Amino acid sequence: MSAKKYFGGALSLVAVVVTVSWWLDGEARREADKERETILEKKVTGEVELQRATARVVVGERELAEKRATLDALNKQRVAAPSAKSPAVSVSQGSAGLYALIRNEPDTEAFYLATKRADLAATYGSFFRRHGLSPDVEARFQDAIIKLEETRMDLAGVRQTQGVDANDGAVAALQKKADADYDAALRDLLGDSGYQRFQDYGRTAWIRGMVSAMAGVAVVERAPFSAQQVDAVVQVIANANESYGRGGYPLPRDVDWGAVEIQVRGILSDEQFRILTTMDPGPNRVGFVQMRMNAIIERAKQAEAAKGPGK
Repeated sequence: MSAKKYFGGALSLVAVVVTVSWWLDGEARREADKERETILEKKVTGEVELQRATARVVVGERELAEKRATLDALNKQRVAAPSAKSPAVSVSQGSAGLYALIRNEPDTEAFYLATKRADLAATYGSFFRRHGLSPDVEARFQDAIIKLEETRMDLAGVRQTQGVDANDGAVAALQKKADADYDAALRDLLGDSGYQRFQDYGRTAWIRGMVSAMAGVAVVERAPFSAQQVDAVVQVIANANESYGRGGYPLPRDVDWGAVEIQVRGILSDEQFRILTTMDPGPNRVGFVQMRMNAIIERAKQAEAAKGPGK
């Protein structure tokens, strides 16, 4: 092969290599551009969804607060001006008085039951999502609890109008039957194992309510808790109580809050930990700081009472 032909072939080969390299580089750049566009689109979409979720949380909390405020106002009006058709009752008479008061006012009763249903969705929603239960099951679950509430209101009305107490044989029997019907309805919905999981979940209801309220604050502060973090924090608080370990309900005053604070540091980010331990979730829930302070006050009261008079 002559030098001229050899040189020409080499030039052709170089041209091919350069062309292929240029094409590959172009493809790589195009793929990189597409990936950056996808990431940017996901980021924008995620921020929009976060803003929408934040708005839903804020609106939901405001609506719930408004419903509770309206219920309180109606109760105060009923106590101030009882109707001639029913005996005067007062919320100071405890839950029986409150139930009888609500039952005597249809509008108040409807508001109370709607608020109760909203509370149930907030309290037990994560239980249903965690165990993959359908919206139909959740609705029937709420119906069972609402039915129990209605029965309690009916019995409270009977006690108020007939002057009998909760230990009356007939009233006690009706209450026992209502409780048994409620348990049977839940077992039918959830099965035996699901019912047991629900019982365990119910033991930590007040803890979950507190942590969920703080998680709501964290969303607004742009440091949202994951569902796994919420569950982990709830479990830490429950385990820091001897009563829970023995199969009972955890009591706020008996929680080792110092140990809890140490353990949740390993679960939450610094910002999430700051929110949990310093911020107020609002008028409808007690937060970590308030719960811890209430526990200190309660223990101090118990210690003072144990000393006895004059000590």
